[in-house]
Amino acid sequence: MKPISALIRTWNSERTLERTFVSLQQQEPAIDEYIVVDSGSTDGTLTIAQQYGAKILRYPEGEAFNYSRALNIGMAAVRNDLVLIISSHVELLYPDVVRLMARYLEEFSAAGSYCTFTKAERVNKEASDLARGKLVSVIFKGNFDGHNGLWNALSLVAKSAWREHPFSEDIPRAEDQEWAQWQYLHASKPTVQIRNAGATYNNPYTNVKKDALDYAVIAHRLMPSMATWPAIFRLGLSATWAGLRGRTDVASRLYLCAWETARAHFDTSHWHALGHMKSNAGGMAPTVCSRKDRA
Repeated sequence: MKPISALIRTWNSERTLERTFVSLQQQEPAIDEYIVVDSGSTDGTLTIAQQYGAKILRYPEGEAFNYSRALNIGMAAVRNDLVLIISSHVELLYPDVVRLMARYLEEFSAAGSYCTFTKAERVNKEASDLARGKLVSVIFKGNFDGHNGLWNALSLVAKSAWREHPFSEDIPRAEDQEWAQWQYLHASKPTVQIRNAGATYNNPYTNVKKDALDYAVIAHRLMPSMATWPAIFRLGLSATWAGLRGRTDVASRLYLCAWETARAHFDTSHWHALGHMKSNAGGMAPTVCSRKDRA
């Protein structure tokens, strides 16, 4: 297997970062290089990164944070063609997770592969799971739904594919989905989703507001049919139905998705306003993201 660099975005990640590094060190074969792109941590994040021999790059001070910008800084610095992009909140539960990702990347000649996460309380490492690592979907233009292209909390991409199209810095979030869509449309390369490889995502900052903002960006920028008024109305109806069935968590998420998508049609003061969302290059408004979302 080709050598692999690990690229980790951090911001005040001391609560989870060590578990990420420990799980990376247990991978077989070993990760060849650790690159950390930090966005101004004030806790023990950088101390932990240094303990594990990571090369630390700092996000430009005073510059509005952008997910893609942070990733592009790291991607430009890695020395290997295979790059594992992993959140500082992710823990790999088995020593073959990265090997599985590399295997499917090569098998399907894909631009990237990624793992969805398993809730920690559902993990039983002592049990024999004959299906682990085998629930795989190949994603391409025909079955891309705006959400299943890539997931940069845990993805493996080729730097050669990134050179053809770096992560877009004129989009405030959902940069992984935009990158995957570009690969389908312009490079004719698929991505691969692995649904049960064995990873947990322990982000303390995840919330429904963040999910709704992601949805609005995807709708207006990548999947225009999701941003039409009939589609927004259907989303609201689904939220109402979920509420009537007592699924208040689902209802809240769907209502927020509908609200943010509708708001982007009108609110030009908002960072994902219509002009920002539908432009393809240049002249972008500042892409401000919450500091808590940076890791």
